[in-house]
Amino acid sequence: MAPALGVDVGGTKVAGLLVGDGGEVMAEETVATPADDVEATLETIYGVASTLAARGRPEAVGVGAAGMVDFAAGALRSAPNLAWKEVPIRALVADRTGL
Repeated sequence: MAPALGVDVGGTKVAGLLVGDGGEVMAEETVATPADDVEATLETIYGVASTLAARGRPEAVGVGAAGMVDFAAGALRSAPNLAWKEVPIRALVADRTGL
């Protein structure tokens, strides 16, 4: 199995890991979250993912965020610490990263 990316989107930081097939952390990146701006937060997520992807050619990405998630739709319906309402996070991240 190839490496994978994990991205945690919080109210103060976006933290990402590139993890190898054995679970070892290959690289990490943390950037402040512009929590009051959906587009800027998405750009931050894409930036973290891109920085990490350049270090290991991942085959998948997972994104986690606190809030009400509609897993079937791949959407974050609302988040207590972000200015997000009805954000189709799965499609946006997949389209932008190709993962």
